[in-house]
Amino acid sequence: MLALSRGYHPEAVEGWKAVLHVVVTGGEDWTVKLWDSELAVSKGKVGTPTCVVTTDLDTFAGICSGELPLGRALEESKVVATNPKDATKLGLAFDMKKVARVASIVAASRALLVVEGVGAREIERARNIGCFFVIAVLVGTYFSGTYLFPSFAARSSFFEWRIAIVLGMCGAYVAERFVRPRAGRVEFYDRGIVFVKQRSRVSFLRVFLTGSEPKLIEDAISLEWSELQGFRDDSSEHVALVKKDGESSLLTVPTLNEKDRVAVLKLLDERGVPRVE
Repeated sequence: MLALSRGYHPEAVEGWKAVLHVVVTGGEDWTVKLWDSELAVSKGKVGTPTCVVTTDLDTFAGICSGELPLGRALEESKVVATNPKDATKLGLAFDMKKVARVASIVAASRALLVVEGVGAREIERARNIGCFFVIAVLVGTYFSGTYLFPSFAARSSFFEWRIAIVLGMCGAYVAERFVRPRAGRVEFYDRGIVFVKQRSRVSFLRVFLTGSEPKLIEDAISLEWSELQGFRDDSSEHVALVKKDGESSLLTVPTLNEKDRVAVLKLLDERGVPRVE
């Protein structure tokens, strides 16, 4: 259950506030608190619940492994909830297969190495700078006329301003991609690696229609050692791990100091992960 945060999708239940007591017959009781984008999981019954979910140990194990969807368990009465609406939303809020994969890597194993990079504040700062830069360029060229804005007018159309907002968000996203490799938290275990990265979920249609800015969410990616092809260390601020099926900006280990860099490279060498060009 403590691995739930690694598969949490707050955008799927945006604005939802709930406290759920999970009662497992033959097992432990848990409390899951979801407050907008925040998640807290703790053992025992904590606080006043908006819903009490009751099930048996086998059903609970099937749900946590991703083999039994919560919705189906509710339909088959293997799970009983005092507030079915909250229980249904609980199933939407988590990718249980991702949770199970992370849990299989961290279970019965202490972390061999944990490395942390810059946090959400640095990512937000980079996004703001990227967005401001693009908007400033657009505003600066607005008065002289451009392809996007043919000439200055006292009133601007809804379409023009929404285009400017979308382009500003594009600038923010590009800036975020530059910061992402040296951000987040990476945990090395005996069975594999867990990457915890913060990134924005961008819906350009939503940005265009509402002008709202995307929120940062925490995303977790796990992989086993056997899935690695190698690593690249051509940047002084991060080490990029390369999977056999390709690279990703999320599969990066921040190395903001020499101590972390030496420890990461040593562990990769011990695990037989080669440097790739």
